[in-house]
Amino acid sequence: MSIGLVNVGTSDIVANQKIYASSILARWAIIAANNERLEDKCVILDGVQTVTGAKTFEANITTIAPSSDLHVATRKYVDDSVAALDDARVYYDGTQIATTADPGEFTDLDLPELSANLKAAFDNTRVMVTLLIETNNAYGNYWFRTKGYTSDVGYSESTASIMGHGVTAVSITNNHHGVVSVMSDENGIIQWYNRAGSATANLTLLTYQKIH
Repeated sequence: MSIGLVNVGTSDIVANQKIYASSILARWAIIAANNERLEDKCVILDGVQTVTGAKTFEANITTIAPSSDLHVATRKYVDDSVAALDDARVYYDGTQIATTADPGEFTDLDLPELSANLKAAFDNTRVMVTLLIETNNAYGNYWFRTKGYTSDVGYSESTASIMGHGVTAVSITNNHHGVVSVMSDENGIIQWYNRAGSATANLTLLTYQKIH
């Protein structure tokens, strides 16, 4: 018989098998003489067993995904868990997304196209954003809503006291600022509207969080 480039006789293989078997039998004999159980001295292939002492493995251990608190976690399980936490993070942006005269009707703001940071992280899910609105030269009543929503501002076109009826809103006097939060649609688009006033507004995307 040839194994690789070495010729090994059948008698040599049989002899080695006998030596190995004799070694195993000798170990079993010692265990039996001491009234010990085999499973207390060896790692068995099935059933429940407690293994004590420090063990070192020279190769990676393959296991199934954990389902209980004390189960060993696989690399994939940990990576997926970390990725899920990363998706839930609130990210600071700080990009000025608009410096414009106020729109006189609900107008789209395509946030991924206006912020390179958000565009790099965007994966066609809704995002919750926080916006800073600053006016330059006059007051304004600003309304924001999710693209596709048809909510209007409520009972009056200009009364700040009734804000919040169906849309996110803020009233700002000249050279002041306000902050609002609003959810986008699946394409990252929101709409805004200045229903009263004649200010020129600076809009800054402060934070965003992906919603799954």
